[in-house]
Parts: sequence; structure tokens; C-alpha cells
Amino acid sequence: MTLTIAKFAHVFARILLVLSSIQKNRLISNPSLDESIVLKMRTWDKVSGAMSGVMLLSGLGMLLWWAKPTGYYLDSVWFAIKMAFFVVGSTWIVLTKIWMRRALRTAHWPQSAPDMVKRGLRFDLICLSVMTLCGLSLAHGSFV
Repeated sequence: MTLTIAKFAHVFARILLVLSSIQKNRLISNPSLDESIVLKMRTWDKVSGAMSGVMLLSGLGMLLWWAKPTGYYLDSVWFAIKMAFFVVGSTWIVLTKIWMRRALRTAHWPQSAPDMVKRGLRFDLICLSVMTLCGLSLAHGSFV
């Protein structure tokens, strides 16, 4: 039962994480951003942060207690790739948070998002896609 709840939380968090990343990419693609768009992005950013935490905790629970033996994951190259993309994607997205804080402080509207922030959000979506493929590979024992 606990494994089922952990798997459900993990998949649900993944879906909301991808949805929030798509929404942030959609919002930032506007050529001219105003305060309401940045506030919406901030809301989606909070959702993605919370879901990253849920995904990390449920994944850690499955790694240590509820799913396949820990050695299965630690010996798998797909798990290493998945964790690397999780860390890099999470670190890269911090640039978006810094930009949003600065944009809300300066309040010069309209403004456009820097290219680095746009690339960072696209990279975040790519990281989520790669992590999903690696997770499927781990769950089924082969690359899908």
C-alpha cells in the first residue's frame, strides 16, 4: 500500500512538474512581459518547487524502502543520468527565480525576459523529458 501511494505521488508530481514547466515556457514566450505575467510565472514556479520536493521525497522512499533493491538503482546508468538531470535542471531553474525577483523589484513594465532565462526554462523541460525516459527505463528494466 505504501509503495502504491509513493508511486502515485511520484507520477502525480511528475505530471504537475511538466505542466508547470510548459506553462512557464508559454508565459515567458510573450515578447512583452508585465507584472501579471511574472506573478503567474511565480505561482507556477512555486508549484514546480513543491512538486520537485514531493518527487524527491517519494523517489527517495522508493529507493530506500519500498521499491526494487537499492543496488538495482545505484548500479544503473539510467538512474545516474536521471539524478544528474534532476540536479542540473533544478540548479539551472534558480536563474529564473533570481530574474523574477529582480523583475518584480524594478517594476519597469513592459520588459522582456533575458535569453538566458528563456533557455533555462527550455532546458528544464528537456531535463524533465530525459528524466521521464530514464524513469521508464528503470521501471521496466530496459530502455523504452
